[in-house]
Amino acid sequence: MGFSGKRRWVPVLLTLAIMAACLTLFAVTPVRTDICAMLPVGEQGLLAQDFDRLTHSSLANNVFISLHAAPEVSRAKLIQRAEQMTDALAGHGLAFVRPSSVNPLRAMTFLLDNSANLMTAADLDAVKPQLKPEAVRTALSRNVRLLAEPQGIALKSLVRRDPLGWRSRLGARLKHLAGFTEAHVENGHIFSKDRRSILLTAKPETRLSDADGAARLVAEFQSVKRALPSGITADMVGGQVHTNANASVIKQDLVVISVAAAAFLVLLFFLFFRSRRALSVFAAPLVAMAAGLGGAALFGQTVSAIVIGFGSVLVGISIDFAMHVYFAMRRQPERPALAVHAVARPVIYCALTSCAAFGALFLSDIPGIRQLAVFAIAGLVASVLFSLLVLPAFGAGALPERRKRSIPLPSLPVVVTLPLWGALLLGCLWCALPTSLDPDLRSIGYRPASVRDAEARFTAVWGDMRSRGVVFAEGRSVETALSANDKVYDALRADLPDVAASSLAPLVPSRGTQKGNRARWDAFWARGRREHTIEVLLAEAGDLGFSSAAFTPFLQGLNRMPEPITPHSLDQGSLGFLRDIFMPDSGLDKATVLTFLPDSEQVRAYFSPEREQKLGVRLVSNGRFKAMLESAMKTDIRSFISFSGLCVVLLIFLLYRNVRRSLLAVLPAVTGVAAVFGGLGLTGTPLNLFHITALPLVIGLGADYGIVQVNREHESLDLDTTTAVFASGVTTLAGFGVLILARHPSLHAMGITVVLGVGVALATALLLLPNLLRRAE
Repeated sequence: MGFSGKRRWVPVLLTLAIMAACLTLFAVTPVRTDICAMLPVGEQGLLAQDFDRLTHSSLANNVFISLHAAPEVSRAKLIQRAEQMTDALAGHGLAFVRPSSVNPLRAMTFLLDNSANLMTAADLDAVKPQLKPEAVRTALSRNVRLLAEPQGIALKSLVRRDPLGWRSRLGARLKHLAGFTEAHVENGHIFSKDRRSILLTAKPETRLSDADGAARLVAEFQSVKRALPSGITADMVGGQVHTNANASVIKQDLVVISVAAAAFLVLLFFLFFRSRRALSVFAAPLVAMAAGLGGAALFGQTVSAIVIGFGSVLVGISIDFAMHVYFAMRRQPERPALAVHAVARPVIYCALTSCAAFGALFLSDIPGIRQLAVFAIAGLVASVLFSLLVLPAFGAGALPERRKRSIPLPSLPVVVTLPLWGALLLGCLWCALPTSLDPDLRSIGYRPASVRDAEARFTAVWGDMRSRGVVFAEGRSVETALSANDKVYDALRADLPDVAASSLAPLVPSRGTQKGNRARWDAFWARGRREHTIEVLLAEAGDLGFSSAAFTPFLQGLNRMPEPITPHSLDQGSLGFLRDIFMPDSGLDKATVLTFLPDSEQVRAYFSPEREQKLGVRLVSNGRFKAMLESAMKTDIRSFISFSGLCVVLLIFLLYRNVRRSLLAVLPAVTGVAAVFGGLGLTGTPLNLFHITALPLVIGLGADYGIVQVNREHESLDLDTTTAVFASGVTTLAGFGVLILARHPSLHAMGITVVLGVGVALATALLLLPNLLRRAE
């Protein structure tokens, strides 16, 4: 292998061309800043489908603004400010549901006009005794008293339409919607129980995943909020708030991580190299980053920003191979080719073990984690090729003679280091026992204190409506979806009558259900019942002083069959806003009707897979998400550790074909993994998805350190291995250390995991293994 000559620039130019191609490919690929890519797909894709449903539901897509007034602020002023905020934000991408359009009289008239469509067999059974003469007289007497009261004038038309008091039974249908919040409409505004808060509901024009749109929305709200007078405050909650918080912090983290990683690399350069010839070593991370970005873009339609953030970690790993080559060549400046040849085998095996460790990520159920595997393996392959083929050619014949000085490390006798290591391992295992899993989706995303406080204040006033379970009734047509929604409603009333369900079924049943209701209605009034009821009503009304035309609207209603109700019929009753809540536009080629339920264990157990299949619906809830996520995490832990551990052990045994050396080589990896679990258990930190994701990295890097250290037993040349391991370990810790600076939980968790695992693995490789190797010799 020759490292001089004019052709040495060929691989360099080729490398630059490949990097340019990779970066160009990445530049034309969209970058996702949300956390969707970091959610498991779930069995048969159910978890991903559930999350997609949730992001298209009204609760996730709507934003809610709560205005709070201090006791000294009048209600009139609160209403005035609420209307001003509505007007100010309506022109900035928010379509407000204006409660002033809700008219109780119109709503009740709508229900009465559609009695034939809505009344069930149970309703008609309840109506039957109300048709007896004594019951009719009682109802009419009640109307006489009502009309004599001050509000009687306003209710006159309603009494004419409903002399027998059916409105109490039909109006109960609206109570099925009351469980949605603890709010009540008053004077055209949604007030809290204490009447000190007003709720505004709006649908943003931007999608939930649109980070730029979410940022504009939040900025506009903050601008309007700052203009509120003293004594009135406002909080906005909703999916867009979380999208903005996560996107903002990831962007900030990327800047901090990149700057800090670059600063650490410059510092390490002056500590270990201090030669411009060594700058070629620092080209390895750039090559790895370009290859990783290009690989992720090549195999994905989008690239997750969290995966890009992990690139700083790759910087710390990818430079390791170049360092081993560089230090070997520096130690043997007269024989650089021989030095590279001597170090090539362990470096290649180090790359293989790292790739095998990252390859375990392909077993993950999470698309973003699989993309991370592509990113890491592409970067590692590019880095090792650069280190063995390009780096020697670039610096061939130009490495200065340096003093043969290794990093001074403390040398403790094995009688000290071995018991200490044993105590550390046992302590980690003991502390790891209480380690638990954290399957809460909210812990994956970033929620700053301001968002948490706003949500806590919102929940205290309006209840925790955003954490309710949602049953999705879907169909290719509205009728199909409404039919499934009817089945859910009937099943809940029959099997879980005590569960407070908010459903549209009592107001907008399917056409099939309405057809059955109309048939029963016709049958009910047949055989002279209609005529007899009219006769009784007119007679009793005359006795109480009503005119003969007083109840003409009611009598006309008995003789008129209404058209079937459609979702758009709700506009006739000023209830059109319910359509936005219960029938969100998913933007997909299907119709969806929602039912809101408590997210209780009873409800989750009721909606078993068999019952969901029978009803044709799907329950989505935070509690169910947790259970599915916990199952996916347990699977990933077993897969990552078993697959990467098995691959690493096999590769190491293939390298040494010696049990003792193989066991010594895996020692740092085993200790590193134990340190991760022990550290998290000691601090009471539950294990989340990103801790798990970083575990294969600890295994791979720990194995790398073990391989190069054990390889010293049969090195014929002095390759300055200890300095190379120390420098590469420090660069890795520097790369991961900057992740600790990240505020996003995913990046921070990765940083904590690898600093713990790699730090202990490095210490094991540098302080324990040399003593054991000497004893072996």
